[in-house]
Amino acid sequence: MQGILRSEKAIDLLSTTNRGYPFLDTTKKTLQHYVDVFKKEGAEGYHDPDWLNEALAATEERNAGVYDDYLNAKFKEEWGSDENQYYTDTEDEKDNAEADKESASTVADGHEESDAVGKGGTT
Repeated sequence: MQGILRSEKAIDLLSTTNRGYPFLDTTKKTLQHYVDVFKKEGAEGYHDPDWLNEALAATEERNAGVYDDYLNAKFKEEWGSDENQYYTDTEDEKDNAEADKESASTVADGHEESDAVGKGGTT
């Protein structure tokens, strides 16, 4: 297996990312672990094209917020509170943007020193 994964053809076909090719320095034990995981996942259907397409579609729906109401209700049911509701990435981005605006407003009002102070910069 190591010989196959270390062949020039395998390296050309499988090194499509800029993170490098992971199998050049892999030990037999580590490689066997990856092979075992791959076989187990294959037996469980995780490499089935239909399953992969369904998983991708579910990920896209999740990212679009399709499940947010369900997840918030589930949180409330399990924890008895909606105080710490499940947040989407979009909500986190909104919260971060609002915090950035508040911070910029505070600095503009002169209530907070600039980050440049003490770093060779001036205010």
